[in-house]
Amino acid sequence: MADSPEPAAPILLGAATAAAALGVHHQTLRALARSGEIPVVRVGRRVLFRRDDLERWAAAAATAL
Repeated sequence: MADSPEPAAPILLGAATAAAALGVHHQTLRALARSGEIPVVRVGRRVLFRRDDLERWAAAAATAL
């Protein structure tokens, strides 16, 4: 039997999912986005976060400690 491929992780995440991935409250994530610390993608009225931007921000925040 052939292995089925793993579903690809989403590229864009909503605020709740992105906050959970970073381990922060969604209001903290929104504040970081408003301040420009974390870049966002706007699709209509939705504010979304690129997974690789979140990973890059987390890595930079970890090395700043």
